[in-house]
Amino acid sequence: MNENMEWDDVAVLLWGEDFVAPLSECLGVNRRTVSRWKTGVIDIPSDIRRAIIECTPHQTMTRELGETMRKIAAGDSPSDVKRGLEAQASALLRFKSMQKSGAHLAQIITAQSLDNGERDPEPGEMPGI
Repeated sequence: MNENMEWDDVAVLLWGEDFVAPLSECLGVNRRTVSRWKTGVIDIPSDIRRAIIECTPHQTMTRELGETMRKIAAGDSPSDVKRGLEAQASALLRFKSMQKSGAHLAQIITAQSLDNGERDPEPGEMPGI
């Protein structure tokens, strides 16, 4: 991680540009307080600043770390998080099977993801429509 990163840079890596809600949930503080930290209306406490900066020693899997922290802060146990990830892995395998078998919905979703969200594809552009 770049040593010159500020706490809000790290928060963006963990939760995206709209990090106020997830950070407030993880810290158990009011969203308005985090918003005021973000805008500079009030200073973020130094211990919280330091803790946020220290939590991402590497820039790999930062969004996954942020999501995991948010789930645990919401009351999920590490075992709950692991089960959820295993269920997602199973669902991904099922989706790949649907793609392979030519399932219509899988084709539509795949076409949409390939479009990268730049525009909504016209019905004639989606496979099978």
